[in-house]
Amino acid sequence: MEEIINRIEDLKNPDNIIRYEAIEFISDFFDMHRNESLKEYAIPKIIEPLINCLKDSDSDVRFNAAMALARLRYPRGVEYLIECLKHSDPGMRESAASKLGELGDTSAVESLIECLKDDAKDVQTSAIWALGKLGDSKALQPLTECLNASDLEVRIRTADALGNLGDSGGIDLLLPCLKDKERSLRKAAANALGKLGGLKALDYLLECLKDKDLGVRAITASALGNLKSSKAVDPLIKCLQDKKFKVRAKAAEALGELGYPVAVESLIEMLNDNESDVRASSAKALGKLGDLRAIEPLIKGLKDEDLWVRVWSAAALGELGDTRAIEPLIKLLKDKEKRVQFWAAKALGELGDGNAISPLINYLKDKTPRVRATAAETLGKLGDPKAISPLKELLEDEYEVVREAAEKALRKLTEN
Repeated sequence: MEEIINRIEDLKNPDNIIRYEAIEFISDFFDMHRNESLKEYAIPKIIEPLINCLKDSDSDVRFNAAMALARLRYPRGVEYLIECLKHSDPGMRESAASKLGELGDTSAVESLIECLKDDAKDVQTSAIWALGKLGDSKALQPLTECLNASDLEVRIRTADALGNLGDSGGIDLLLPCLKDKERSLRKAAANALGKLGGLKALDYLLECLKDKDLGVRAITASALGNLKSSKAVDPLIKCLQDKKFKVRAKAAEALGELGYPVAVESLIEMLNDNESDVRASSAKALGKLGDLRAIEPLIKGLKDEDLWVRVWSAAALGELGDTRAIEPLIKLLKDKEKRVQFWAAKALGELGDGNAISPLINYLKDKTPRVRATAAETLGKLGDPKAISPLKELLEDEYEVVREAAEKALRKLTEN
C-alpha cells in the first residue's frame, strides 16, 4: 500500500513521464494483485486522483488515466475514451477505438459505429475491429456497408469483425467474399465463416479447398474443423495429399477437431511426412481422436528429430492414457530440449506415473506462467502430498492463471 501512496503522489509530479508511469504502475497493480480486501481499501483512494488526471496538460497522461479508470470499471474512464473518438487528432481517435474494443464495454457501440464514417482509415479500421470484439449485433448492419468499401484493408478487417461478432446474420454477407478476386479477402472470409460455425457455409467452404491459393486452402481446412460436420472428413483426408505442407498440416489439425476415427489411419501415415509441421499436427490430432492404434506410431514420434513432433507425440500419449507409453516417456525426461522434458512430465502425470512428480515440482518455478499453471494442475491430479508445500508458494504468484491452478490443485490434494 505504501508503494501505491507514493505513486499517487507522483501523479502531481511536474514531469509528465513520471505522471504517466505512475498511472501505469497503479493500473497494473490492481490488475495483478489478488488481495481483494486491499483492493477494496485502496481503489476508492485512487479514483479521485485519476479523475484529476483527466484534466492533465499532457494528452498521453489524460488518455492513460482514462484507461486506468476504465480498467477499474469506473464509468468516467469509458466516457472519456468515448469522448476521445471525436478528438481532432486521428491518432487519438484510433487509440481510443482500439482501447474501447479491449475493454469490452458495450456502451461504446453507438459511438464506434459513428467512427465507421471517419475520414481517417486507421480510425475506421480500429472501430471495425473494436465492434467485432464487443460482439453487439447492433453493429451488423453498419459493418455490412464496410464490406462493400473500395479499400481492400477495410473489407478484410470487416470480414474479420463479422467472424468475431458471432451473429449468424454475417454468414450470407461473407459467402460472396469466398469468390472475391483478392486472396486476402477470401482468406479472411473463410476464417470468419469457420468462427460463425453455420453449416450453411459448408458446401461453399468445401469448394474453397480447391482454391488456387495455398493460404486460402489452409485457412479453409481450419474453418472446416470448426464446423464439426462429418461431410468435411473425406475432403480433408484428401487434403493430406496437398502439394503444400501448410495445407496438409491444417487439414491434419482439422481432422483432429472433427473427431471421426475414420481419419486415424491416414493421420498415422502422415507421421512419416517429410515436413515436421505436418508430423506435429498429425500427432496432435491423433491425441484428440483417442484411438489406441496410434500408440506405437506416437511412441516412435518421441524420437523424431523435430522438437515439436516430440512435444505433440508426448502430449498425445498422455491424452490416450495407455501404459505402454510410460517407459518411453520416462526416457524423454532426459531430452535435450526443456519443452520436451516438460511435456513428457505432463504426459506421465496424466498417466498417473510417480516419475513425473519431481520434474513437475521443478516446473512450478518456470519463468513462463502457463508452464507453472500446467505443472500445478498436473500435480493436483497425481495426488502426492510432496507437492503441497511448493504449490502453496504459488498462491502469491503475480499471475491469476497460476494462482487459480495452484488453488485447485491444493484442494484436490487436501481432499484426498
